[in-house]
Amino acid sequence: MKQKKMLVVLAFLISVGSAAIGEFDIKVGDSMDHVVNSLGAPLGKAKAGSQTIYIYDGGNIVFKNGKAVEVPKNYEASAQQKKKEREAYEQQKAAQRQFAVQQRAKGFVWYDSQWMTTEQRALKKAKERERLLAMAEEAKEQKRVAAEAAKQKRLASAPKLLLLNWNLSHDKDGTRFVEGSVKNISSEVIKNAIATAHLYLYSGKFFAANEALLELNPLLPNQISSFYIHFPDREGYRCEMSFKTLSGKTLRHKIEE
Repeated sequence: MKQKKMLVVLAFLISVGSAAIGEFDIKVGDSMDHVVNSLGAPLGKAKAGSQTIYIYDGGNIVFKNGKAVEVPKNYEASAQQKKKEREAYEQQKAAQRQFAVQQRAKGFVWYDSQWMTTEQRALKKAKERERLLAMAEEAKEQKRVAAEAAKQKRLASAPKLLLLNWNLSHDKDGTRFVEGSVKNISSEVIKNAIATAHLYLYSGKFFAANEALLELNPLLPNQISSFYIHFPDREGYRCEMSFKTLSGKTLRHKIEE
């Protein structure tokens, strides 16, 4: 009777060992049922045309018409490694949860990816608010500077003088002169403004240029000043005007319509 019991126990151990050895014994041609019975339910499933893919720790098993057509090599070793990794991850998460319980019991709080006291959190939040306020002020200042630069660029490119009139004429001896008037249409006081007259011949070829200071110096905003430019030459048919300061800076102008 005792011998019979020993044989039963031995048979049971052999069957368990065989099941463990055959747990990952998956090969091409196995049915879906066999795979599920051996490995359990898959972690996920996917479809790719006529193929069905079962996702396991050891890799993906591809089925077609209910039969396995692709099985990862070294499946058992891969599955065991994945299982170990998953168990290690779960252990790590459990340890982290336990540690969190202990920290909260001590009065610590989780903030900014670390444990700290409520006082430390309050101080950190205050510093963060200060940093954000400083960033906001810096952005505001940058915006102001950019706006001022854009304003100055517009002012620099905007006409400062309005050419009201000009006329090319000649004296009794035949020498040429140009006279006219301009208005300061900017908000600036213009100092040492010079009017330059450019003479051209009948052919359109440039002939000569001469210049003179405006009669009013400085020229205040909205003030009008006349100018007179004399040429020692007796030639010149057409005249064009330009303006600048004594330092050579161009004064943009426009002509009154």
